[in-house]
Amino acid sequence: LSRVLSRSKMASDMRGSASWRFFRQRRLYRNSFISNSLWCVSLAGSLLAVEQSDASTKLNSGPVVIDTDGFRPNVGIILCNDQNRLFWGRRVGQNAWQFPQGGINRDESPEQAMYRELQEEVGLLPEHVDLLGSTSHWLRYRLPKRFIRRHSHPVCIGQKQRWFLLRVHCRESDFCLDSCDKPEFDSWRWVKYWQPVREVIYFKRRVYERALEELAPLLFPDGVPTRPQTNFLRQHRR
Repeated sequence: LSRVLSRSKMASDMRGSASWRFFRQRRLYRNSFISNSLWCVSLAGSLLAVEQSDASTKLNSGPVVIDTDGFRPNVGIILCNDQNRLFWGRRVGQNAWQFPQGGINRDESPEQAMYRELQEEVGLLPEHVDLLGSTSHWLRYRLPKRFIRRHSHPVCIGQKQRWFLLRVHCRESDFCLDSCDKPEFDSWRWVKYWQPVREVIYFKRRVYERALEELAPLLFPDGVPTRPQTNFLRQHRR
């Protein structure tokens, strides 16, 4: 059972208990896909999300840019192998999967940010990949209202992303998921081309769909693979 608790309530409910001692030994990681700083920890087989309202986040640290419409510039990275399977990473401590992504700093171009995030999140360097192409325009998604930090200035309501398609030409042993202080992923696998659209968190799904549609001809010049027939998107639209 997932519960959202304030730090004070969590402390009063759990301090001194076996669960609290277990909790204190666990490492906390922030969910960077949301802007209200939820921290997650696995506790007795469940996911405990603890809201850290006074914790520092990427939105309040470093040279972060938010445009006049409230969107944070961001890059997404689609890695493929020689069989046109895609890298699919599992977020630390969660049963949630996504592509590598990250914000663009004030002094960076999208391509520079992409290579920085590539090294930080999966441990690969420019010489490990070939850049096949990128999306021609920004692709935007909005955060659900409950994830928007209204007390932040400026308020971030979502992300606008440039997506890059890279072909990997290194060994799988060259991947390193803990090359930075706060790893994004704790596991990864190769998946079929359209699988991420079905598995990513719901509010990113349309952006994934558009990015994969635009970049597919670069991988499949003789014809894009048929998407599985499903009403998954319609059932999960919110």
